[in-house]
Amino acid sequence: MTSLRKLASDLGMTVSQVRTSIKKLQQTGEIDTIKSKRFTKIILLNYENYQADIIGTNHLVKHVNNNKVFYEMALKDIGWHEQLCMHNKIKIVQVKIMLDKFFSKLESSDDRKPSYKEFRLHFLNWLKYQDVKKYETETQDVYHFKWQGQATMKGTKDQYERAKKTYDMPGFDFKLIKVVKQ
Repeated sequence: MTSLRKLASDLGMTVSQVRTSIKKLQQTGEIDTIKSKRFTKIILLNYENYQADIIGTNHLVKHVNNNKVFYEMALKDIGWHEQLCMHNKIKIVQVKIMLDKFFSKLESSDDRKPSYKEFRLHFLNWLKYQDVKKYETETQDVYHFKWQGQATMKGTKDQYERAKKTYDMPGFDFKLIKVVKQ
Protein backbone atom coordinates (compact mmCIF):
# COMPACT_ATOMS: atom_id res chain seq x y z
CA MET A 1 0.00 0.00 0.00
CA THR A 2 1.18 3.45 -0.80
CA SER A 3 -0.01 6.88 -1.78
CA LEU A 4 0.66 8.88 -4.92
CA ARG A 5 2.45 11.51 -2.83
CA LYS A 6 4.73 8.90 -1.19
CA LEU A 7 5.53 7.26 -4.54
CA ALA A 8 6.32 10.66 -6.08
CA SER A 9 8.66 11.46 -3.20
CA ASP A 10 10.39 8.05 -3.31
CA LEU A 11 10.82 8.11 -7.09
CA GLY A 12 11.68 11.79 -7.49
CA MET A 13 8.67 12.39 -9.73
CA THR A 14 5.65 14.65 -9.56
CA VAL A 15 2.28 13.26 -8.43
CA SER A 16 1.00 13.83 -11.97
CA GLN A 17 3.87 11.80 -13.46
CA VAL A 18 3.21 8.95 -11.00
CA ARG A 19 -0.52 8.99 -11.80
CA THR A 20 0.23 8.86 -15.55
CA SER A 21 2.75 6.03 -15.08
CA ILE A 22 0.27 3.99 -13.04
CA LYS A 23 -2.43 4.55 -15.66
CA LYS A 24 -0.10 3.32 -18.44
CA LEU A 25 0.90 0.24 -16.44
CA GLN A 26 -2.81 -0.53 -15.93
CA GLN A 27 -3.55 -0.12 -19.64
CA THR A 28 -0.83 -2.61 -20.55
CA GLY A 29 -2.10 -5.09 -17.97
CA GLU A 30 1.06 -5.03 -15.87
CA ILE A 31 -0.62 -3.82 -12.66
CA ASP A 32 -4.05 -3.36 -11.14
CA THR A 33 -4.95 -0.94 -8.37
CA ILE A 34 -7.44 -0.72 -5.53
CA LYS A 35 -7.96 2.83 -4.33
CA SER A 36 -9.21 4.15 -1.01
CA LYS A 37 -9.45 7.73 0.25
CA ARG A 38 -5.94 7.68 1.70
CA PHE A 39 -4.03 4.87 0.02
CA THR A 40 -3.64 2.99 -3.24
CA LYS A 41 -2.94 -0.73 -3.27
CA ILE A 42 -0.88 -1.70 -6.33
CA ILE A 43 -1.09 -5.32 -7.47
CA LEU A 44 1.65 -6.61 -9.77
CA LEU A 45 -0.24 -8.92 -12.14
CA ASN A 46 2.72 -10.74 -13.70
CA TYR A 47 4.93 -11.21 -10.66
CA GLU A 48 5.97 -14.75 -11.64
CA ASN A 49 7.16 -13.54 -15.03
CA TYR A 50 9.63 -11.16 -13.44
CA GLN A 51 11.14 -13.91 -11.31
CA ALA A 52 13.63 -16.58 -12.31
CA ASP A 53 14.06 -19.98 -10.69
CA ILE A 54 17.44 -20.17 -8.99
CA ILE A 55 19.29 -23.47 -9.32
CA GLY A 56 22.60 -23.80 -7.53
CA THR A 57 24.43 -20.52 -7.07
CA ASN A 58 25.11 -19.13 -10.53
CA HIS A 59 22.40 -20.61 -12.77
CA LEU A 60 19.07 -19.03 -13.64
CA VAL A 61 16.33 -20.96 -15.43
CA LYS A 62 13.61 -19.08 -17.30
CA HIS A 63 10.17 -20.59 -17.77
CA VAL A 64 9.57 -22.50 -21.01
CA ASN A 65 7.43 -20.56 -23.49
CA ASN A 66 4.13 -22.46 -23.76
CA ASN A 67 2.12 -19.41 -24.83
CA LYS A 68 1.35 -20.89 -28.28
CA VAL A 69 -0.08 -24.04 -26.66
CA PHE A 70 -2.14 -21.97 -24.19
CA TYR A 71 -3.33 -19.69 -27.01
CA GLU A 72 -4.54 -22.67 -29.06
CA MET A 73 -6.25 -24.14 -25.99
CA ALA A 74 -7.97 -20.80 -25.35
CA LEU A 75 -9.19 -20.61 -28.97
CA LYS A 76 -10.84 -24.03 -28.59
CA ASP A 77 -12.35 -23.41 -25.14
CA ILE A 78 -15.93 -22.63 -26.24
CA GLY A 79 -17.34 -22.71 -22.68
CA TRP A 80 -14.83 -20.09 -21.59
CA HIS A 81 -15.67 -17.97 -24.67
CA GLU A 82 -19.34 -18.03 -23.72
CA GLN A 83 -18.52 -16.96 -20.15
CA LEU A 84 -16.38 -14.10 -21.47
CA CYS A 85 -19.18 -13.01 -23.78
CA MET A 86 -21.76 -13.00 -20.99
CA HIS A 87 -19.59 -11.19 -18.44
CA ASN A 88 -18.10 -8.64 -20.85
CA LYS A 89 -21.09 -8.18 -23.20
CA ILE A 90 -19.06 -9.03 -26.30
CA LYS A 91 -19.40 -11.50 -29.16
CA ILE A 92 -17.40 -14.68 -29.70
CA VAL A 93 -15.72 -13.19 -32.78
CA GLN A 94 -14.54 -10.30 -30.61
CA VAL A 95 -13.13 -12.77 -28.06
CA LYS A 96 -11.10 -14.41 -30.83
CA ILE A 97 -9.87 -11.05 -32.16
CA MET A 98 -8.81 -10.01 -28.66
CA LEU A 99 -7.10 -13.38 -28.05
CA ASP A 100 -5.08 -12.80 -31.24
CA LYS A 101 -4.07 -9.33 -30.06
CA PHE A 102 -3.23 -10.61 -26.58
CA PHE A 103 -1.10 -13.45 -27.95
CA SER A 104 0.76 -10.99 -30.20
CA LYS A 105 1.40 -8.77 -27.17
CA LEU A 106 2.79 -11.70 -25.18
CA GLU A 107 5.04 -12.80 -28.03
CA SER A 108 6.40 -9.32 -28.70
CA SER A 109 7.19 -8.76 -25.02
CA ASP A 110 8.53 -12.30 -24.42
CA ASP A 111 6.04 -12.61 -21.56
CA ARG A 112 5.93 -16.35 -20.78
CA LYS A 113 2.98 -17.77 -18.90
CA PRO A 114 3.77 -20.75 -16.65
CA SER A 115 0.25 -22.26 -16.87
CA TYR A 116 -2.99 -22.12 -18.83
CA LYS A 117 -4.67 -20.66 -15.74
CA GLU A 118 -2.13 -17.80 -15.63
CA PHE A 119 -2.62 -17.23 -19.38
CA ARG A 120 -6.38 -16.88 -18.94
CA LEU A 121 -6.09 -14.69 -15.83
CA HIS A 122 -3.69 -12.32 -17.55
CA PHE A 123 -5.99 -12.21 -20.59
CA LEU A 124 -8.97 -11.29 -18.37
CA ASN A 125 -7.00 -8.51 -16.67
CA TRP A 126 -5.66 -7.26 -20.00
CA LEU A 127 -9.14 -7.35 -21.57
CA LYS A 128 -10.45 -4.93 -18.90
CA TYR A 129 -8.25 -2.19 -20.33
CA GLN A 130 -8.92 -2.79 -24.03
CA ASP A 131 -11.41 -0.95 -26.23
CA VAL A 132 -13.29 -4.02 -27.46
CA LYS A 133 -16.12 -1.89 -28.89
CA LYS A 134 -13.92 -0.68 -31.77
CA TYR A 135 -13.87 -4.27 -33.08
CA GLU A 136 -17.67 -4.44 -33.03
CA THR A 137 -18.01 -3.46 -36.70
CA GLU A 138 -15.82 -6.41 -37.65
CA THR A 139 -18.31 -8.74 -35.98
CA GLN A 140 -21.57 -7.48 -37.53
CA ASP A 141 -23.48 -9.59 -40.02
CA VAL A 142 -23.13 -8.50 -43.66
CA TYR A 143 -26.37 -7.80 -45.51
CA HIS A 144 -26.46 -8.16 -49.33
CA PHE A 145 -29.33 -6.23 -50.90
CA LYS A 146 -30.29 -4.42 -54.10
CA TRP A 147 -33.04 -2.55 -55.85
CA GLN A 148 -33.90 -2.01 -59.50
CA GLY A 149 -31.05 -0.46 -61.52
CA GLN A 150 -28.62 -0.74 -58.62
CA ALA A 151 -25.71 -3.15 -58.21
CA THR A 152 -25.76 -5.47 -55.19
CA MET A 153 -24.93 -3.52 -52.03
CA LYS A 154 -23.22 -4.87 -48.91
CA GLY A 155 -23.63 -3.34 -45.49
CA THR A 156 -24.54 -3.64 -41.84
CA LYS A 157 -28.07 -4.17 -40.58
CA ASP A 158 -28.41 -0.41 -40.00
CA GLN A 159 -27.33 0.37 -43.56
CA TYR A 160 -29.77 -2.23 -44.88
CA GLU A 161 -32.62 -0.81 -42.78
CA ARG A 162 -31.90 2.76 -43.99
CA ALA A 163 -31.83 1.67 -47.65
CA LYS A 164 -35.02 -0.36 -47.18
CA LYS A 165 -36.80 2.61 -45.62
CA THR A 166 -35.79 4.80 -48.57
CA TYR A 167 -36.16 2.42 -51.53
CA ASP A 168 -38.73 -0.22 -50.51
CA MET A 169 -41.62 1.21 -52.50
CA PRO A 170 -43.39 0.38 -55.76
CA GLY A 171 -41.12 0.58 -58.79
CA PHE A 172 -37.84 0.04 -56.97
CA ASP A 173 -38.13 -3.75 -56.54
CA PHE A 174 -36.09 -3.73 -53.29
CA LYS A 175 -34.71 -7.17 -52.31
CA LEU A 176 -32.66 -8.70 -49.51
CA ILE A 177 -30.42 -11.23 -51.26
CA LYS A 178 -28.67 -12.84 -48.29
CA VAL A 179 -27.25 -12.27 -44.83
CA VAL A 180 -23.74 -13.53 -44.12
CA LYS A 181 -23.33 -14.35 -40.43
CA GLN A 182 -20.02 -13.32 -38.86
